[in-house]
Amino acid sequence: MKVMGNNFPECDSYVSSCNRCGLIYLDMDATKENYNEYYCSDVSNPIDYVVLHGERGARDYFEHLYDCVKNYIHKDSKILDIAGAKGEFMEYLKDKKGYSDVFVLEYSDKCIQGCEDRGIRAIKGDCYQEQEILNNQYDLVVLSHTLEHFCDIELVITNSLNMLKDDGVLFIEVPDLTGYVDYDEVPYFYYTYEHVIHMTEVTLENIARKFGLEILNRGKYLKGNGKNGGVYPSVYMTYRKGGDCKELLYDTIALEKTKAYLEKCQREIGNIMERYVVSQEPLILWGIGASTAQLLSSAMNGCNIQYLVDSNPGRQGIQYEINHKIFTIVSPETIIKENRVDDTILILPVMYKDSIEKQIRKMGLHNKVDALSKREFEV
Repeated sequence: MKVMGNNFPECDSYVSSCNRCGLIYLDMDATKENYNEYYCSDVSNPIDYVVLHGERGARDYFEHLYDCVKNYIHKDSKILDIAGAKGEFMEYLKDKKGYSDVFVLEYSDKCIQGCEDRGIRAIKGDCYQEQEILNNQYDLVVLSHTLEHFCDIELVITNSLNMLKDDGVLFIEVPDLTGYVDYDEVPYFYYTYEHVIHMTEVTLENIARKFGLEILNRGKYLKGNGKNGGVYPSVYMTYRKGGDCKELLYDTIALEKTKAYLEKCQREIGNIMERYVVSQEPLILWGIGASTAQLLSSAMNGCNIQYLVDSNPGRQGIQYEINHKIFTIVSPETIIKENRVDDTILILPVMYKDSIEKQIRKMGLHNKVDALSKREFEV
């Protein structure tokens, strides 16, 4: 967990299953305070939908979100996007759909600045704390690919519901763990350390049962463009207050699908890395972030690692142990200074492959560049 920042505990983490409902979660010593500090630090990079998925991909996704909620709101509705990052969806509702009363609740100053740069009103707030001044204020509260980032989802949902008017609507969309095994992304792609809860349609139905909510609509959606941004099998539900509290369902498929995904990842990462283990070509691992850190201590064993590189200054200086050797994450300029022109650069975060390779070439580096992706090796 150290890659998340020096204030995180040095701890193991375990993919665990709840005995009561079958929910899959990350069992670890890190707390919500650790995560809050992480998201406010320079180690974390807020998502930019256009960078990841292109303008068309971002627009298609925002249109999907709008289609899920448009029947329950009107032009004068007051809308809140919880942990809405830089406010891209709210900007879309404001500029493309004519909803003027839109807000983002964010804890990170850099995300708040991103909202303000877009002309979106941002509220500084921690989703774990009840925001009494915001209670009973909103017609729609959105949790779009954010709930999986929270250690205590019960508390976050409780606070979200408090912010709704009596007839308000809650929309939740999260990654669907039952679909992880179906897509050939980088091994362990869906197990970024930022995702502490892994959910299914049963999870979202249990939210309705737990909190006494009426389910207005539900469905599955494939988020992403299938290229460098990857794809995220997703599941969503829209709720309104006024349902009945019921016994929780037990998710019979979550653990089965989790085991299948982890076994697939272990098998595929071995196949991908075998060429480097055999060739022993010098490797520069480029891009040490949330979606790739878990690969360093296991998948890279036996490879001839020379450097760990990340352009994010907040990650530079963090150390990681590989093959019983300590490596310190360095800046890209170090590679130029050390004249490592014959080493193979292996880009770890395939989502940012194109932008990272452009950065590498712009720096004047002519190294061979690979990416940690089955597709790269199959071409």
